[in-house]
Amino acid sequence: MGAICTGVILTGGQSRRMGRDKASLSRDGRALVEIAVSALTIHGCDAIVVGPHRVPGARTTREDPPGGGPVAGIDAAVQLLKDASPPSHALILATDLPHIDRLVARLVQDLDVNEKFARVPIDATGHPQPLAACYPFAALTTALEALPRRRDIAARRLLDEVPWRQHSISDDLLQDADTPEDADRHRLS
Repeated sequence: MGAICTGVILTGGQSRRMGRDKASLSRDGRALVEIAVSALTIHGCDAIVVGPHRVPGARTTREDPPGGGPVAGIDAAVQLLKDASPPSHALILATDLPHIDRLVARLVQDLDVNEKFARVPIDATGHPQPLAACYPFAALTTALEALPRRRDIAARRLLDEVPWRQHSISDDLLQDADTPEDADRHRLS
């Protein structure tokens, strides 16, 4: 068994509504993807960046071919981890979360290595947030294998295949930056 926890940061999206690469959005002069890797490292987790970005302290992988969506990206990270020493749990994180460092801290703080269910937060509108969640690695692997395909599938489809429980997390940690207006509201540049 490898590290207790590995964070998988998904950075390969097309950022259509934002109009530019969301992974390069910055807060206080640092890119969100760099903030995520730093937070994972501080909390004793390994980090994998899925997409074109290279960040010191993180391994990098990419779905093949690129642009296959979040589930394809998650699968690429899982394949990388299966070839090494898999962690007990994986934090699956979208890169467009302005408070990703605080989210990582909360997910790691609440991590129970004996937990067999994914812990998935529900946002203020009642929607599960599978890209801000903690998954037992074995359950995540089984869920991916159960899907008929991994490319061009919404992340919420994982929740049809993996046993999960609601994780109570403040909604401000779940807000994302999908548009330039969101970036302005969260003071991202």
